[in-house]
Amino acid sequence: MFKIFIAWRLGLFLLGIWGSIVFGKIPSASISALSQNNSFGFIESLLQWDGGHYLTIAKFGYQNISDFAFFPLYPLTIKALSSLVGNQIFWGLLISNVSFFIFLLLIFKTLSKKYSNKIAFNVYITYILFPTAFFTTAYYSESLFLLLAYASIYAIDHKKYFLSSILINLSSLTRMIGSLLIVSFFYEYISSNPGRIRVDRKIIFPLLSGCGILLYTFYLFMISGNPLQFSSVQTLWGREVVDPISTILSYLWNF
Repeated sequence: MFKIFIAWRLGLFLLGIWGSIVFGKIPSASISALSQNNSFGFIESLLQWDGGHYLTIAKFGYQNISDFAFFPLYPLTIKALSSLVGNQIFWGLLISNVSFFIFLLLIFKTLSKKYSNKIAFNVYITYILFPTAFFTTAYYSESLFLLLAYASIYAIDHKKYFLSSILINLSSLTRMIGSLLIVSFFYEYISSNPGRIRVDRKIIFPLLSGCGILLYTFYLFMISGNPLQFSSVQTLWGREVVDPISTILSYLWNF
């Protein structure tokens, strides 16, 4: 598995090098884009779009109100590790790549036990060959979230409720959708007692799973006075709540 992952990662690296040579480069607000005082850097090109914002938060904390859309665990982890040794770019990329590899190993272990090694291998290959899988190796929080989210489900499935509670809290501090894992936890708790709902001391673990998102909302309330600021600032990024059908039609119309 490790050799396949390294070969895939090396392939992406070489493809990126080739693309940076063959295709034209245009100015933009990206950390790696050409500008009057900035030359192109290949490593920095892995910090496109959200990556630049995560780097800024890791370096300086939340400075602009628009930054609250980016949940804190990924940049805080980068900041903590870079304070020991290395720089923020190195640690951010390392976290993403290592997290994705561990996630793939967990997926393979689960499916090989439940089905077969062949099915597990096919899923492994499907993940790394998916067209947007390159995001998991970039300066994004996707890989860390995938690992924490799947690990929490894995822990729930193995009745490790305390560990699952910790992982769900960390997931919800990585991306907002991580808080929905609390629903899965409560479902597992209820379904473990079929025919009746029993309240015992184990219910404390699903309840504690909400501490992560509550902690972030409390921080936002203390800083901005709005505990849901991470949602309110989405309009600053041109995002709004729209039904999925309208979203699809609008993209087709633009195309």
